[in-house]
Amino acid sequence: IDAAKAVFAVEDYYKAAQTLAASMLLRAIGEHDLQEIFRDRARINERLTQTMQGKTVGWGLEVSSVELRDITIPDVMQRAMAQIAEANREADAKVIVAEGQRKAAFIFAEAAEAMERQPMSLQLQWFETLRNIAAEKNSTVIVPDSLLGTLAGLRANGGAGAGWTSVGASGP
Repeated sequence: IDAAKAVFAVEDYYKAAQTLAASMLLRAIGEHDLQEIFRDRARINERLTQTMQGKTVGWGLEVSSVELRDITIPDVMQRAMAQIAEANREADAKVIVAEGQRKAAFIFAEAAEAMERQPMSLQLQWFETLRNIAAEKNSTVIVPDSLLGTLAGLRANGGAGAGWTSVGASGP
């Protein structure tokens, strides 16, 4: 510290140092986004200290350290940040849902190909679905006449149609 320079090189060394520190802090905050400031605070503090030392040496001052300590975020900015975070979470959720739907589509396509190769498997799946519907509620399931032949074939072979009751319609 050079007392003569501190008194004669600058009008009010204390106020000049405060003003310089404030302007450098504002510039540092403006150059970095909030995440960088929190993440790289030590590096930013070191850079600010070195810059302050370089600028105040001519004033006879020695700057030991400059620190970003208490960063207060205005309420409006906190709400905006919360909205951005929520939007990012929603976007991530949509991507996860879309990925699940894409995987399900491939599985359904494989199932459709298998059922196309074995048409009886599609009818068995249909009958299984009907059985599940009927088991959940005391209900009557009406099966079109065109499928009654398949039901009879399944019943004769002891397949999925066993236990089903068909109601025939008398023709003209």
